[in-house]
Amino acid sequence: MDSVLHTPVVQEGEQTDRIYCSQPFLLRYKITYVGTCVGIAAQSVAWKTLHTSPSLKYFDIPGAIYKIWWWQAVITFSIAFIIYLLKLMYFQKAVWRELNDPVRANFFFTLTLTLTFLTIGVPEEYEFKWGTCFLFYFCAIAELFGRLLLWRVHLEVKAFNFACGSVSDKLVRELSEPTLSHAPAESKLRKAVGSARSSEWLYGKKLSFRNINLPAMLSLIGNFVSASLGSKELIKEEVGDFAIFLFSVGIFYYFMVLVTVYRQLSVGAGEGAIWSLPQEMHPALFFLVAPPCAAAAALSDIQGNFTLSCKLLFFFGMFMYLLMARSMHLFVTTPFSLAWWAFTFPMVAAGLSAAKWSGKSSLTLLQPRCP
Repeated sequence: MDSVLHTPVVQEGEQTDRIYCSQPFLLRYKITYVGTCVGIAAQSVAWKTLHTSPSLKYFDIPGAIYKIWWWQAVITFSIAFIIYLLKLMYFQKAVWRELNDPVRANFFFTLTLTLTFLTIGVPEEYEFKWGTCFLFYFCAIAELFGRLLLWRVHLEVKAFNFACGSVSDKLVRELSEPTLSHAPAESKLRKAVGSARSSEWLYGKKLSFRNINLPAMLSLIGNFVSASLGSKELIKEEVGDFAIFLFSVGIFYYFMVLVTVYRQLSVGAGEGAIWSLPQEMHPALFFLVAPPCAAAAALSDIQGNFTLSCKLLFFFGMFMYLLMARSMHLFVTTPFSLAWWAFTFPMVAAGLSAAKWSGKSSLTLLQPRCP
C-alpha cells in the first residue's frame, strides 16, 4: 500500500489537491455552482403546480410546501449571486476565463433561468402585474443579448483557439470524418458544404457547430421558461406576442443544437464530442430531456390547451428518458457532486409537462378522483 501511495501519479494528484485547496475561496467558486439554484427554484414551481392544478387537487398538496421551496430558492440564489459578484469584483480574469470556456460559459444563463423560475413560482400574495412584466422583459432580453454577447466574445478571444478555418478547411474535415454508413462522395460533399455554410451563417468564420456542446442546452431552455412566464393570465395581454417570439427562437435554436449534439454522438468520442466531458459532468446528459418537456409546457401555456404539438414535444422528451436509461452505466459510475443538480431540473420539466397533459387528457388513469 505504501508503494502505491508514493507513485508519481498519486503524488501529483495530492499536489494538485493541495494547490487547489490553497487558493482563495472566490477562485474555487465556479459559475457551475450557481446552477444548483435552478433545481431549487424549479422545485418551487413544481410544488406550486401540484397545489394549483385542478387535475391534481385529489392529492391535496398544501400551499406552504411550495412557499418553503420558493423562499429557500430566493435565499440560495441571493447567496450564490453575491458570492459570484464578489468574485467578479476581485478576480476579473478568473471570470473572464470562465466566460470564454466552451462549457462553463453556458452556465451563465442559469442566473436568468433561476430568476425566471422564481418569478413563476412567486406566492400569490407577493405577485403584482408590473413587477412580473419587468422581470419577464429583463430575463428575456438578457437571455437573447447574452447569447449574442457570448458569440461575440468567442469570436474576439484567440487564446482558446476556437477557429475552424475557411470553408475549404471544413470540407476537408467533413470528408475525412468517419460515418456510420458508406455514403457516396457526392452526398458527403453536399452535406459538408451545407454544414460549413450554415455554420458560418450562424456563428461567423471563426466558429462552427463543433463549438456547441451539451451544456449549450442551458442557453435555450430559458426561452421556453420565459415563454411560460409570458403566458400567465396576469401579463398575457401585455407580453403574449413576445412570449410567442421567444418560443419560436427557442425551437429554432433547439433543433440546431440537437442535431449538432446528436451528430457528435454518432461520430464518437473524438474532439468536441459530448463524451469528452469529464466524468463528473455526465449528469449533464439529462439536459437532453429538459428542452422538449419545457417546450411542451410553454406551448400548452401559450395555446391554453395541451394540443397535438404539445404531445409530440412531451413524448419526444420521454423518448430522451429512454436514451438516458440506455446510458445508465455512465451515471452509476459517476461520483456524487454538485453536478448532479443537472438531474433535478429535467425531472421537474418533465413533471410540469406531465401535469399539464393529465389536466387535458381523457384517460381515466390520468384523472384521479376521490373514492
